[in-house]
Amino acid sequence: MTTTTATECRIYVACLAAYNSGRLHGRWIDCDGKDADEIQAEVQAMLAKSPVADAEEWAIHDTDGFGRMVGEYTSFEDVAAIAEALTGDHALGFRFLMETGICNDAADAAAQAEEVQWTTERPAEAVQSIYEECHSEEMDKLPEALRYHIDWEGVARDWQMAGDLVEFDDPEEGRVTITNGNSF
Repeated sequence: MTTTTATECRIYVACLAAYNSGRLHGRWIDCDGKDADEIQAEVQAMLAKSPVADAEEWAIHDTDGFGRMVGEYTSFEDVAAIAEALTGDHALGFRFLMETGICNDAADAAAQAEEVQWTTERPAEAVQSIYEECHSEEMDKLPEALRYHIDWEGVARDWQMAGDLVEFDDPEEGRVTITNGNSF
């Protein structure tokens, strides 16, 4: 399978003391390749420059590249772990596991992301490819007049209802078909 290209992951962290006094003060922080301590240091530097004295509290008010995986008070440890997984070789599998709720823990999703099998083929094409690859001898035994009349759309619907095929929208690859959806 093809691997996705790296996504830029960044968060906008706002100073809550400034926010609560009617002012906007914050910073976009690039999270790619950074650990929790490095992200925390950038937040502390932002808070030190706050227009409100002794600002201490912060919140994540926006994200790029994280989808719905990072919330207002997600820990920087989780932010760093998610950013690492989203910029790695198995980003699509990680995103699928997290965004569908199959995994709620970034470490679990990262550990299983490599196992997610996917293709850019439509579901019917994916089912036909899988069946022809795994059952080539049986397909060769079918008379040619029947071979081209198999309802692959119907077979794909059955596999989707069983959870074996799942369509998933990925920001890098577009709409993909997960071919082992029931494996998790």
